[in-house]
Amino acid sequence: MTEYVSLSTRGQLVIPKEARDKMGLQPGDKLTYDVTPDKITFRKTPKSYTEYMLGLHKEVWQDEDSEEYLKRERQTWKQE
Repeated sequence: MTEYVSLSTRGQLVIPKEARDKMGLQPGDKLTYDVTPDKITFRKTPKSYTEYMLGLHKEVWQDEDSEEYLKRERQTWKQE
């Protein structure tokens, strides 16, 4: 079921409680947004980008030994 919100004369929206609860939004939280001609998409801004990004694409490195990778990479730095 689609819910509707109204834009105030000052350009403000109230995010419904159900939506705030689903997103875990609290007073003072920041949101980022993307705009296209017919849509605005809001996302909760992470409090820590470090924690948010932790483990991102870990499957790419799943079969790679980090020490061996670093050794190979450092060998490419050596000048001939």
